[in-house]
Amino acid sequence: MICYRDMTFCKFYTDCQAHIDNPCHRALTDDVKNGAAAQGSLIAQFGTEPACYVQMTIKARYEEDTREWKRRKLEEHGEPVKHWDAKPTTKGDDDGQH
Repeated sequence: MICYRDMTFCKFYTDCQAHIDNPCHRALTDDVKNGAAAQGSLIAQFGTEPACYVQMTIKARYEEDTREWKRRKLEEHGEPVKHWDAKPTTKGDDDGQH
């Protein structure tokens, strides 16, 4: 069977420390799902964690959830998000007005 991009994707990437440290090209993201749907292709997925999977520690999961929460809040308020730990800039931050 020929599947989308002729590769197997990983649905376990959201809990994988290896993906957090170095984003994985096999992550089953929304972009992958949308691309497959647009082509009418099936998606091959790992049934269990692949050999590269590294269980995320509780501390790392908390830190990742916090970064994701901050990113969503910035987007909700229309602030530009340049990187995961971005802080919104507001008028008066650096212009001497307090």
